[in-house]
Amino acid sequence: MVDPEFSEDIENRFLDLAPSDNENEFNAGYLLCDFMKSKISTSNKVVQIVMRAVDFSYAQGFVQSLFDVEDPDELATEVGVACYWNDYHRLSLSAPIPDIAPLFRECHSLQKGMADIIVLVASGLAEPAAISGNLHRVIERTGAPNLLVVAPTATADEVARLDSYLYQDRIFGVRLLLGASPAHQERLRRLLPQYASSEAPPDSNGYPAHFKSLREKYSEFRQAQQPGFGP
Repeated sequence: MVDPEFSEDIENRFLDLAPSDNENEFNAGYLLCDFMKSKISTSNKVVQIVMRAVDFSYAQGFVQSLFDVEDPDELATEVGVACYWNDYHRLSLSAPIPDIAPLFRECHSLQKGMADIIVLVASGLAEPAAISGNLHRVIERTGAPNLLVVAPTATADEVARLDSYLYQDRIFGVRLLLGASPAHQERLRRLLPQYASSEAPPDSNGYPAHFKSLREKYSEFRQAQQPGFGP
């Protein structure tokens, strides 16, 4: 059973987001990474971020927080991104597992078998087949002892549906970190949209090159912060 985890400090920071701020999605991703770092150390770990193409802005903020650490020894060894373009379909409202989310594109900036932490960054849990399916795909590719899903908020029904899909895909031990509790769902959704897979922007075709550059940038950044690190 997936039991959402919350942080009073993170929730307060979410609720302080300004209604007119164009950076809200980036900032939400940043806060979600801060939350994750309070729960699990990324020091000397390979962190694999998983995302749908449509959640790019949230993932950008998440990655930035991985760069921003007070102690260089807390830096991850490496940061990679697995990005999926899903074609989401709801087949039946009455079926126990009614949705499917096949892929029409994917890209990976890490080699197979390299992850210590897999964290799926999502704008919401309304597409559980995509979340569970993408998590399953990257687990098969990289493996990881630590599995997390992070999102700004979700309803109790959305959490329950995600739990059903994770069970169907035989994914166990996932930690679900939410920026704010379901009690604030309506308020937060006015600030932070929950995107459908079909809303991936046209310029998402450039994401693979961006993620490759990001991995190189992180490696250079860590070498600068830790001169003894690297080849």
